[in-house]
Amino acid sequence: MEQRDKIHPFSSRLVRWLTISLFITISGISYLVYLMVSTIMTDVTCTQRMHELDYTIERINGLVNIVELAAKNHDALIEENLGNPTMLDAKLREIVVENPKLMGVGLAFIEDYYPEVGRWCELYVTRDDHGTSVEQIGSAEHDYFKSQWFQKGLKADKNDGCWSDAYYDDSGAHALLTTFSLPIHDKSGKVIAVLGADVSLSEMQQHLKEVDDWNLANNWLNKEGDPDFIKRFLTNPGYSFILQSDGTYLVHPDTKRLMKGNFYKESVLTADSLDNKLADVLQKGLRGYLGQNEDEDITLTIDGQEAYVFYGPVHHTGWSTVIVSPAIGIRIVGYIVGGMVVLVMLIGMIIALVVCHIVVRRATKPLKQLAHAAMETGDGHFDIELPSIKMHDEIRLLRDSFENMQHSLAKYIEQLKDTTASKAAMDSELRIANHIQMAMLPKVYPPYPERKDIDIFGMLTPAKAVGGDLFDFYLRDDKLFFCIGDVSGKGVPASLLMAVSRSLFRNISSYESSPEKIVSALNDAICENNDSSMFVTMFIGVLDLKSGHLRYCNAGHDAPMLIGRGVGTLTCIPNLPVGVIPDMKFVLQEDEIDRNTTIFLYTDGLNEAEDNTHAQFGMERIKALAESLLLQKQHQPERLINAMTDAVRQFVGDAERSDDLTMLAIQLKTTS
Repeated sequence: MEQRDKIHPFSSRLVRWLTISLFITISGISYLVYLMVSTIMTDVTCTQRMHELDYTIERINGLVNIVELAAKNHDALIEENLGNPTMLDAKLREIVVENPKLMGVGLAFIEDYYPEVGRWCELYVTRDDHGTSVEQIGSAEHDYFKSQWFQKGLKADKNDGCWSDAYYDDSGAHALLTTFSLPIHDKSGKVIAVLGADVSLSEMQQHLKEVDDWNLANNWLNKEGDPDFIKRFLTNPGYSFILQSDGTYLVHPDTKRLMKGNFYKESVLTADSLDNKLADVLQKGLRGYLGQNEDEDITLTIDGQEAYVFYGPVHHTGWSTVIVSPAIGIRIVGYIVGGMVVLVMLIGMIIALVVCHIVVRRATKPLKQLAHAAMETGDGHFDIELPSIKMHDEIRLLRDSFENMQHSLAKYIEQLKDTTASKAAMDSELRIANHIQMAMLPKVYPPYPERKDIDIFGMLTPAKAVGGDLFDFYLRDDKLFFCIGDVSGKGVPASLLMAVSRSLFRNISSYESSPEKIVSALNDAICENNDSSMFVTMFIGVLDLKSGHLRYCNAGHDAPMLIGRGVGTLTCIPNLPVGVIPDMKFVLQEDEIDRNTTIFLYTDGLNEAEDNTHAQFGMERIKALAESLLLQKQHQPERLINAMTDAVRQFVGDAERSDDLTMLAIQLKTTS
């Protein structure tokens, strides 16, 4: 008996490595988990702040979109009524009435557009306690030609418009404003006016108030003392402000900074490098947040306090919305949650270690018994008793599966013995059938070495052990009787009909010399009691070796190829295959065969041979190869068939052969 290596219990190794692994990692894993959880919670808090930023920007975008739509929805109507001042007044009033967020709406024309009004003409509509009022405020004192909102509006795209920087309007709204400008065109497409929709900065500041805790933010911003500081920074979301493209504060909780303070200039004056980076990303209109540089271990400082800043652009205005949150408020949640997770993890590790020692030893005990049974089964002892397992788990499933495998293996071995014996007998019978079938075909070449006027070569390669193709030839009265055929179907039935067809050809042609009569007799004999409805395609020819006169009859077979003066195809009437219809009349055909011409006959196993992609060898390749051999004067029967065989084998490759391959070549040679 084979000596096996000493077995080291799996349970002992598993418990030992679990213990070692847990104790090695327990000292470092707590710190790593703490860092990971605190970092994740910081990221989660930052993500929450980014959602708050998105909400804030969405509110500002909502206000911006309302203003833009208010202007864009009326520009066409204004352009249609440029010649009707009354209608212009009505449309401007309509914009203000329908959009309560607007401070006012102005329509400022280019210089001297209305000569009767003068050089300046700006209609401005404001909302008051009585509704709306319209006045013409353009004048030398209110020279709107120089204002940014008018200059940018003249150059703006008609479909997009543009927003101005903040400014104080001392003529119309008398307030801090920002204006959405939209160019107005006359019928020729020329820009002749700018429609300006004014939004008060106090309106924007009101939007920010809805998402900020302003009192708390101002307390932290102004550094006032507060005994509840810990409580404040845990709940403080920070404060928000909006910057214009040049860094000027558009909205800020400290109103003293509006239109005066400039964040970009302030950042240059501080030693903090992170606020310079913040200024850079804001100028580029990017979205994200900035708070800590781990490489330099520094935190962004805003107004003297460490903070995280969350920023994003406002829809095509050039503005940036910024949320400032105290750094400690961002990190404290991560510190607390990380500490709690580490504590729970340490306790869990200790409990898991104790439980593992107990459970692993009990759970793996049946595995040793199953391993022993598996080795015995491998030695052929299929009746070895398996351990009894009460638990309904994977080990129980393994035990039951192993038992089923024992029974299946025993049954399979018996079946395999019977199948092997049957297959061996069948293979032996097929080999004998193949030998018998091949023995019926001509196999000695050259078949008539004493004759100098004829050269013949044939080959049959069955797709299976036995095949349904046939070919035959013999000499009688200086005439060569030959045939080639292809039985429908494959395997043993086809081989039987092939043998019958070959025998009938020999018997009938021994007393009958006319090919069409030979085919007719063959057809009647095969049709009789043909319950399986099988048939044979055949070509039968009789070649007079002295004159070269060929008489032939084709029964549904591929027409032979003539290779001599050139490469062509023998003219053939297809007729029906043998065995289809009894008493069928077949047509005799005749032709003259020149000396040194090779008659090449084949079955469809040649032209329909397929490669792995199911592409066929085809007649074009057959003809091309025949022409090449003829050009080299290598079209002798044996060389021709060997060349065709090699070409088919190379084309098919390792694809499974699906049909028998049969070829017969006859060359009428020059006797002199």
